Order: sequence, then C-alpha cells, then structure tokens
Amino acid sequence: MLSRIPPRVAVRKNAPIELPHVMLLVDDPEKTVIEPLADQTGSMEVLYDFDLMEGGGHIKGWELTEEQRKQTANALSALADPAKFNARYGTGDEPVLLFAVGDGNHSLATAKECYERQKRLTPPEHWDKLPARFALVELDNLHDASLEFEPIHRLVFGVEPEELLAELAAACPQDGAGHRLTYVYGETQGTVVVSQAASRLPVGALQSFLDGYLLRHKGARVDYIHGEDVVRKLASQPGTVGFLLPVMGKEELFPTVIHDGVLPRKTFSMGEAQDKRFYLEARKIRD
Repeated sequence: MLSRIPPRVAVRKNAPIELPHVMLLVDDPEKTVIEPLADQTGSMEVLYDFDLMEGGGHIKGWELTEEQRKQTANALSALADPAKFNARYGTGDEPVLLFAVGDGNHSLATAKECYERQKRLTPPEHWDKLPARFALVELDNLHDASLEFEPIHRLVFGVEPEELLAELAAACPQDGAGHRLTYVYGETQGTVVVSQAASRLPVGALQSFLDGYLLRHKGARVDYIHGEDVVRKLASQPGTVGFLLPVMGKEELFPTVIHDGVLPRKTFSMGEAQDKRFYLEARKIRD
C-alpha cells in the first residue's frame, strides 16, 4: 500500500541502523537449508546468550563460519534449481520463486525506497558501496513447526448487513465449487458461497469484493481483526458484519503466489502476538 511508505521513509531515511520486521520464507520440506545448522553450533561463535525481559524466556544466537555460509548458500541454490522448481509446483517454465517475502509492515518496500533516494544523491560508481543497498531480513523455513499461520478476519462497519450480503452473493455468482464464507452480525450467523474464479483463496475472493464495495459505499469501512471472539463481540454492534476466515494452509502459500501473484493484504498472520520474537539483530544503513 503506497500510502504507508512515506511515513516509514520519514523515520528510516536518517536512521543509522535498522531492526527490521521482514521475513523471507523458503519452501524447504526436506529441511536442507536452516535445520542442519542446529547440529553445528559447536563450531560457531556465540553472539548472545541471555534471559529476555518480562518472562520472555531465553535466547541464544551464533555466527556462522565461512564454511557454513557456503553450505547455506549451496542449499539455497539447490532449492532454486529451475527444473526441480517447475516439477514441484507443476508449472511449465515459470521463473523460480525462492523466497516468499513477508513484509506486512512495509519494511522492505521502505528500505528499497530509501536506497533509491540515496542513489539519486550518489554517483553510480558508488551505489554498490552504500550500506542501504541491502536490507536485514529473517530467513525462515515454511515447514518449521514453530511457524504457525493464523487467520485475519474482516469486520465491516457502517453497513446494512443483509444488503451487503446480498451484494456479495450477486457479485460472486456460483459456477460450480466455491469458497464458503462464514458471516456474523447481531445474533445471526450463516454462510455465503462465492466463486473461486476471483482467487484460489477465500480471503482473496472476499477482499476483492470488499475493495469495490468500499468505493461504492463511502460510509463503510473495514477493519482487520485477529481472534474469532473479538469479531463476534464487535459484530454484535448495529451496522456491523464480520467475516470469519479459515486459516491459510502453509502448503497453499507458494502455489498461490506462483499462480495468483501477490496475496491479498492481511491474508494471514504468522503466529500469535505473545509468541513473536524480540528484535535483537541490527545492521548499519548509513555511513
């Protein structure tokens, strides 16, 4: 969302370091990239090892050796083999999607914009030496058991629920199998079935409709909610309808991005808020 980038650029453009919230996910079911390193910590240098505040537990971090960096790079290269990629996803000759970028806070998009701004003030021969050329990211295996997808539900305010649902049904006529969307308002709960033609995901079909609906109904607004209990409570208010969305399966992520492109905004959250990690690593982004 382009409107969210300028205020983040204002914060970042003069900052000396970054502590980002950018996740790169790799589809590595055989666990060839990250997991082997867990058995090799004996040869690594410990960077930190301490208790976290407020009952956050304990954390320990290591620095990879040069050999382990090469090992990781080679494993990533193997995942990026075009023939294996197309065989895995049943594609013809698609470009390889090695990383799925989780950038819900627009950190990576902001980092790129700040780098582009520095390039305009720097001779081209010095571009590759700018600290801002690279962004700090967190690499995760989609198949790590600790990485859980949580649904993000929708609440629509300032509407007549029955009129909205009628428009939704009319806008998404059925032509066979479809997505079942659960809705709640007041004391009412039900389901509406919408075509899969708009998106491979229920959230995609719903978001496509809501984007158009908001343009036609200036008094309506949408909020994105974690937790079914919160949706039900807020949907009991007059003029409000909630949509309870199913969680997206991990196995759907890469095929959906490959076939449909960028996911609808707020498709899922990675983990519950209380389980998310502390920001520890930082890198220099200005001389």
